[in-house]
Amino acid sequence: MILHPALKFEKKAFYSATAILLYLAALKLFVPLFTHPEFGLHRDEFLYLAMAEHLDWGYLEVPPAIAIFAWISRNIIGTGIYAVRFLPALSGAMALILTGFITREFGGGRFAQILAAVSYLFSLVFLRMNLLFQPVTFNLLFYLLAAYLFIRLLKENK
Repeated sequence: MILHPALKFEKKAFYSATAILLYLAALKLFVPLFTHPEFGLHRDEFLYLAMAEHLDWGYLEVPPAIAIFAWISRNIIGTGIYAVRFLPALSGAMALILTGFITREFGGGRFAQILAAVSYLFSLVFLRMNLLFQPVTFNLLFYLLAAYLFIRLLKENK
């Protein structure tokens, strides 16, 4: 059977560093969602969901971005335990990919990228961080994104 060249997949593409990072990110996305669902929401998560009802530029306790993420969770995804915990889990998956990409930018090969991603995946600190709907999970994601963009800026010398 002859396939169109655009439809051909090489076996190496499924085992590339980027593909393996995506597989690990998918695992990272689902691990927090199925960890301790019987405990219910944390009291801080109730606070952030309540802030979604009263969006403002700043709060005494936290920056305003958490209220925006809570508004997205509340109005688009839902208020169930899995719905509230989806955005932190997605943030953790994206942080895992950025960890691999930063390792690549520093010259790490396939093994180094996978090792960095697996270390992030199995770290109990990051598991807990990406389990609860709290500002710290989004802070980490944006710090990693800023670091990745800064490294790319320095490498391109522009």
